Amino acid sequence: MAKKSDFEKGYLEGQLDSAESELYMLCRIKEQMGKELNEDDAIIARIREIEDFLRKNGRDADTSEDDIVYDED
Repeated sequence: MAKKSDFEKGYLEGQLDSAESELYMLCRIKEQMGKELNEDDAIIARIREIEDFLRKNGRDADTSEDDIVYDED
């Protein structure tokens, strides 16, 4: 496997920082919505995508499934 250049490492770090910021904002928005969400709602899907991206690149995603409330329907 080829070694990443300093530029590639810095670029990835910037992407990860941005993803953490987006995740934080989406979680706050989700909390303020004040309604139960379905598993397939866009905000839930995006939160999961960001969490996966962060985990795959060695960052801890602070949210957990307990934070997400789903509609039983």
